[in-house]
Amino acid sequence: MAKRQTEYTCTIGCTLRGARLALRMTQTVATQRVATEGLQLSRSTVSRIENGQRDITLGMLSAFSRVYDIDVLDVMTGALAPEAATS
Repeated sequence: MAKRQTEYTCTIGCTLRGARLALRMTQTVATQRVATEGLQLSRSTVSRIENGQRDITLGMLSAFSRVYDIDVLDVMTGALAPEAATS
């Protein structure tokens, strides 16, 4: 049974996708860099997180934030503008 997307997971996912794209980083490269932070994720897991289809733990969020050099609080609140980052 598929989990229903929540506004919270969508906000975080969209923000992380925007940050990754602003760095011109593929999902594959993102998984490799997150692995250096001690977090083993597949590319498909990154995709599900970015699409709001998978919940994200604080540990995951922290690792992505370090890799993308963004503030965890900005990701959680959607303060980063992914649309502006990709234009």
